[in-house]
Amino acid sequence: MAQDDPKPAPLLPGAVDLRNRDETRVLSPLDQMALRANLDVERQDKFAAPDKLIVVALYARYSSGKQKQQSIDRQISIVTAYMLSLGYAIYVLYADPARSARTTKNRESLQRLLADCRAGKIVIIMVEDFDRWSRETYDAVELCEELMGLGVEFHSAGDRKVLSKKEVIEAALKAEADRDR
Repeated sequence: MAQDDPKPAPLLPGAVDLRNRDETRVLSPLDQMALRANLDVERQDKFAAPDKLIVVALYARYSSGKQKQQSIDRQISIVTAYMLSLGYAIYVLYADPARSARTTKNRESLQRLLADCRAGKIVIIMVEDFDRWSRETYDAVELCEELMGLGVEFHSAGDRKVLSKKEVIEAALKAEADRDR
């Protein structure tokens, strides 16, 4: 390995390295629409070579048995496009299919993600939209404070940014109100 080569990040089990992706990958029309709506970025279905080798936690979830794996796949497409736009190369998927965001207790992958953050294995979490993370204000704020205390960044691909504590509170209030409708 040359001296100028970046040191590879230690990979967690299940890590996906986007540097090994097919450069000619074509997004489905649905993914293209979601990317345009969520990311507001013109694309050529190709991305610049990622160079940040920090392992990103990609959290995805859908709430009911009526939804399908395509919901998780769509979330992965949107978040990885956002990741690549920031230059990140590696992610680990934490997915909770058919799990409500009303509580954090019954979501095994979320609990595993939080344990990995506490162990210092994860310093960046990305979600498609905040409501994939939580629809309960108290839990969201409590987790936000803990993660910020650990130095973990929390990104919303839909908002294209790292969320501050204030933005987490606002997003949690909106998600909780949407849930109650």
